[in-house]
Amino acid sequence: MHTRFQWMLPLLVLLGLGLTAWQTPGIQAKPHIPDLPSELQQSKFVMLDFYATWCGTCNQMRPHVEEIKRNNCDTVQVMHIDIEKGPNRQYVSRYNVRTVPTYILFDPQGKAVYKMDTMSPKALKETVNKLSGSTSQNSKVCR
Repeated sequence: MHTRFQWMLPLLVLLGLGLTAWQTPGIQAKPHIPDLPSELQQSKFVMLDFYATWCGTCNQMRPHVEEIKRNNCDTVQVMHIDIEKGPNRQYVSRYNVRTVPTYILFDPQGKAVYKMDTMSPKALKETVNKLSGSTSQNSKVCR
């Protein structure tokens, strides 16, 4: 028996709006995230912040991302990537960024350890701190 909108699935897939394995309920496959390009690699964690100037959520999250940048400067480097700037489109494509804001955290070897899209400021801070090993007690505050 077909559901009322089942005919739309092939159309959605053709339009690139289909669900990937990691977004589909019940499937726990982790998406492949390419390594960080060598020109962006550092000796500490790198968080790519994909944003757009017109994005209200991005603008609301900006102070919290800046706080992460200030409070974790010894362990995490934050790089802001405006998805609408020509040179940055290579990263949007490379990391399959479909929504903004999107944050990708890489370990010091350039391997992606986490990809997250819109989340609460508290959850973003906790995730970055947990994965990078930063805490408010062992991190210095940078200006």
